[in-house]
Amino acid sequence: MRHATKRQDRLVTPTVDVRRRRVLLAAAAGAALGAGSYAPFARSNTPLRLVVPYEPGGSADIVGRAAGRWLNERLGRPVIVENKGGAGASLGTEAVVRSPADGNTLLVHTGTIAVEAAAQKKLPYNAQRDLVPVAMVAEGAFALLVNPRVPVNSVAELIEYCKAAPGKYNYASSGIGTSVHLSMELFKSMAGINVMHIPYKGGAPSLNAVASGETEMMMNPLATAKPLGLDGRVRALAVSTKSRTSLWPELPSLDAAGVPGYDTSVWYGLSAPAGTPQDIVEELAATLGASASEPANKTWLNAQGLEPVGDKPAEFKGKIEREIQVWATLIKESGLKLE
Repeated sequence: MRHATKRQDRLVTPTVDVRRRRVLLAAAAGAALGAGSYAPFARSNTPLRLVVPYEPGGSADIVGRAAGRWLNERLGRPVIVENKGGAGASLGTEAVVRSPADGNTLLVHTGTIAVEAAAQKKLPYNAQRDLVPVAMVAEGAFALLVNPRVPVNSVAELIEYCKAAPGKYNYASSGIGTSVHLSMELFKSMAGINVMHIPYKGGAPSLNAVASGETEMMMNPLATAKPLGLDGRVRALAVSTKSRTSLWPELPSLDAAGVPGYDTSVWYGLSAPAGTPQDIVEELAATLGASASEPANKTWLNAQGLEPVGDKPAEFKGKIEREIQVWATLIKESGLKLE
């Protein structure tokens, strides 16, 4: 089966306003990080290339372009954001894997990369071997949603409702193997319920399916779930993260609402080709972390239903490895097929 590939490049270049600021930022970052290769890397005129392995306009693209702006502002270097979608995000990922390991090409990805590894898909790369995690930029909760006509008002009631009629009800997702698909399968497994999966071609159609009553329930990122929840088009029961989120504080966590230990999220992070010098990886991580913590950028992320993270490379690597283990266990125990 052939996959159409759409490519969209945009160049972000330093503006007059950032020329003076970039010298101060580079000096400050260099002081924080010590000597090493920061100054030559930051002052290079070679464009940084951020590859988003999805089509333009999606959440990964939006966050990726924000990360590109941040790197441009703080490093003063041109940044090209390239959409290279197709083949379930593997085309763009492979392009980064095959790029020189010099820090100038970065992959913008989501938790789907952990799903790929857990499912042991036949791909032309091994993400754990061929990529180096740089930093998680942002993370957000999913909301567990039901159609308003479903006669439940809590997680406990939904579990009881589903157990009373195994296999009768359906849940929607944005596609097979996506993080919302796996998050719902994990909920099914931990809650001991049997509901059927109906995959749609994207987030909007799947959310509309729940709002219209075509399916009964789903997990969905807060940014798009909350407006429909506040309008009464869907009913939100809980959030997927271990704790409540300040972005929808009225909702309990699934962990507290009847599914102990449940904890999943949507996240966006950057990785580099394996072999990229560690000091450059750490420089990029520190730059992204500093940008994500700026009040204006935090406000922007919150509007997308996300919280800033900006962690260290080792922390990001640990997050990916833990998710791979969770999804691998789920796939093995449930016999889930992701092809």
